[in-house]
Amino acid sequence: MAKLQYFNDIMLKTKIIIIFLFLSSLVFSQIQSDTSWVEDDFVKDTTANWHIGFTIGLSTQLLSYASNASSGVGDSILLKSSYPAAGVVVGIVVDHDYSDKLWLRTGLLFNIAKLNINYNYKNKDYSYFFNYSSMEIPLWLQYAFKRKNRGLSWGSGVKLTMDVSRLEDVDNRLFKLRKLNLMLGTGPSFRWQIKSGYWVNLSMALNMNVNNFFVNGNDIYNQSVKSGRLWQLQLLFALN
Repeated sequence: MAKLQYFNDIMLKTKIIIIFLFLSSLVFSQIQSDTSWVEDDFVKDTTANWHIGFTIGLSTQLLSYASNASSGVGDSILLKSSYPAAGVVVGIVVDHDYSDKLWLRTGLLFNIAKLNINYNYKNKDYSYFFNYSSMEIPLWLQYAFKRKNRGLSWGSGVKLTMDVSRLEDVDNRLFKLRKLNLMLGTGPSFRWQIKSGYWVNLSMALNMNVNNFFVNGNDIYNQSVKSGRLWQLQLLFALN
């Protein structure tokens, strides 16, 4: 059973990465094939090194985890899988220019979402959904393949997340989660300037937390988890 669960966990991660790469390739092909709607004669404003704006978008997240060896034996929980759950992202973004092709993005984001855990208890399957809201502080380095103010770029970085769910939601969870988490992420982005002078940014990011997402507890739920990760795919629109 442990080997089967490990195999399912690997397959789940592989599917996420394949979907992310497929969507990235679609972004690349569509953007590179048609840029007629972009302002061609824009000249970069070299006096503006900081740009502040807002962002809004969608996210989907799921959990991958490894069960303890004793899970499913006696009066204990056997973890099975996790379904992707949707979320909404809002916040402010701050960009700092280092050069024509390199800039740093940070800000303060709020991700309002749900998470899912499927498990078996006493030979009965359960699909458990629960609320999970997080505050996110990204530190993201973007590199543009052409000019920074118009074109395709690729970003990578880290993100500190904090569970800011309602106290009622936290207390009622079957599985206890860590308050603070560190995530690594990467993904493509397309940026251009409109005639009003604002910068528009469309980005997609695949994020994964690096620490154990679950608390080491003494209850039957958290005892069933050896380690767990949060996988997150975000599609964001920003204007600054």
